[in-house]
Amino acid sequence: MPIDKEENKRRIFKNTFALYLRTAIAMVVSLVVTRILLKELGEDNYGIYNVVASVVVLFSFLNASMAQAIQRFITFALGKGDLKRTNEVFSTSVVTQILITLLLIVICETIGVWFINRWMVIDGSRLTAVNWAFQFSILTFAVNFLRVPYESSIIAYEKMSFFAYATIGDSLIKLAIVYLLAYSPIDRLIFYTQLLFLESVIMLGIYYLHCRVSFPVCRFKWIWDRKLFRDIFSFSGWNVFGSMANIFSQKGIVIFLNLFVGIVANAAMGIANQVNGALNSFINSFQTSFRPQIVKAYAAGEYDYLLNMISATSKFSFILIYIPAVLIVVNAQWILNVWLTEVPAYTVRFCQLITICCMIDAMTGPYNCAILATGRIKRYQLALSLSCLLDVMLCFTILKLGVSANYVLYSRILTRGIINMFIGLHFMEVLLDFRIIEYCRKVILPVLCFLLLHLPFLIVGSRFYEGWQWFWISGIYVLTFGGLGALFIILRKEERRYLFRLVLRK
Repeated sequence: MPIDKEENKRRIFKNTFALYLRTAIAMVVSLVVTRILLKELGEDNYGIYNVVASVVVLFSFLNASMAQAIQRFITFALGKGDLKRTNEVFSTSVVTQILITLLLIVICETIGVWFINRWMVIDGSRLTAVNWAFQFSILTFAVNFLRVPYESSIIAYEKMSFFAYATIGDSLIKLAIVYLLAYSPIDRLIFYTQLLFLESVIMLGIYYLHCRVSFPVCRFKWIWDRKLFRDIFSFSGWNVFGSMANIFSQKGIVIFLNLFVGIVANAAMGIANQVNGALNSFINSFQTSFRPQIVKAYAAGEYDYLLNMISATSKFSFILIYIPAVLIVVNAQWILNVWLTEVPAYTVRFCQLITICCMIDAMTGPYNCAILATGRIKRYQLALSLSCLLDVMLCFTILKLGVSANYVLYSRILTRGIINMFIGLHFMEVLLDFRIIEYCRKVILPVLCFLLLHLPFLIVGSRFYEGWQWFWISGIYVLTFGGLGALFIILRKEERRYLFRLVLRK
């Protein structure tokens, strides 16, 4: 079906605005939650919770894989204008999620429990609390896994206002939870994981009711379509390699830090992951707006529109993440001192390096989505898997050799950042006849020129100023010269004109 390009661009802008508001509120709440949680649980309990949660997520690689598969198939069916097929995909995805949830619970209750009790470096007096926390973490994960088809439907329909309101409500509930820890009648670690489970059940109910009322295709019907099951599992089957390696590269490092360094390093990585989550929320606000349109454009055969969107959204993604990211990198020590009551060792360097990773990842999101839209992802996911597994091996080697934990995340920048970027560009060329040279000329080269012109002042200035003074100086510089540089160096003339037209129309 034909695509209304102007309406789609206006929808992207509108949805981005709604999701940015949601992200700003969620990020502020997340920062407050982390500060209070670290204070109420204590450094040791916070580190323990990070390890326990990581073990659960370690076995959740199927979650990421199935979420991408379900969203792709629902959006593709909508792009074709086939509502009957969309309902079949939704119903099939619900059945699929139930079956996989049961499988993951079995894995976590066997391998997960064994690993925590046999290999984790945890004080014996805390094992009972850790096991209870692990059980509630499993239940929370299972409930969130069942929510995927409903979230995917909302994103496919591009109804981002509800998505924004739901996330804000989710954040406020979590804020209330950490305040309730001060009145916990039982062990605070157990109480915290209990409340998180209850919160996940509430959010599942909200998503279920909204989808059932708003979208007729979200009415569940028992369907056993073998071909559809096979298509979804074929897609997710290859996707699972990338998802599994991605989870291992993210969470495996937490386990290695526990084994080679200790709980303090786990606490530092937990804080760095909070920063990573906040930055990814910012960029996901924009990328969530255009992902459905990339899939729909591919489904409708609008390839020129698709390829132009990829180049433009890569640049916009970088610009949107650059301002908060660079301020974090050059002010990391001061921000952490203001944010946290006590800053664990390794936290500053972890936060700086993980922020650099976010800037690289922001540019790769658009063509990752386009490759997934084609459905031909076997070799792509195998290549990503090898890159992510290389990250795990390099992290293990660094720690095994006794190198400071501060250097661990350099591996992530090389593998999951730079190498993954070129892997994506290669498969864009193979699958979509994407011109890499043209992309480098229009996107990579302007970004590099911008960085070379903009960063020297920040590098030199950070050596002479500090604290509030440097935060305000760097902030004003990034917002003014950085903003102008992004407009006139990274964006082309027609892109600037269209951006101004959208803002004025808004």
